[in-house]
Amino acid sequence: MSDNDTFAEWLRATRVAAGLSQGKVAEAVNAEGFVFYQQTIAKVESGERPLRLDEATALARVLNASISDALSFRTDAAGHAETAAPDTETVTTLPVSGRVIAALRAARQTGSVSARELAESMTEAGYPIRRSVIANLESGRRAEVSVDHLVVAARALGIDAAWLLRKITDPCPRCEGTPPEGFTCNTCGGAA
Repeated sequence: MSDNDTFAEWLRATRVAAGLSQGKVAEAVNAEGFVFYQQTIAKVESGERPLRLDEATALARVLNASISDALSFRTDAAGHAETAAPDTETVTTLPVSGRVIAALRAARQTGSVSARELAESMTEAGYPIRRSVIANLESGRRAEVSVDHLVVAARALGIDAAWLLRKITDPCPRCEGTPPEGFTCNTCGGAA
């Protein structure tokens, strides 16, 4: 059984236990800022469509469940959900790809690097990419960025990928990763 099958079983069992139709779950996920249809939920439940982590987290929140429940979900021989101790830790959606894309776009614009120049630099570094892909990422028409993309784009833009990811996932407690315009944070050293 793959992780996708396990998640599909968990979603179906959790949705049914909550007394929600696939359409109601789709509406609730749409309120979280995603575009889901009843057919999308059906495809996820059948294992035909995988989910990104941010989508899975939103689904867990809509179903008032923990994403870790989905990752540890198992059924017994009769196909009934095995009960596990409730997870007290609340999982929040971290739209990491969206924040990485925004940070790379800001670095590109600050350095006056065009999308075409960035694509050429990344291609020369061994990561073939077209300008249109960068434009689609930056405009939101494409939602995910790979680790390889992050590393190569950061190098091409002259920034440290690890620093950028830390800034996004663990923002400074003082400036929250965004110091005021024209200032440098004394705690993290980040500049606006």
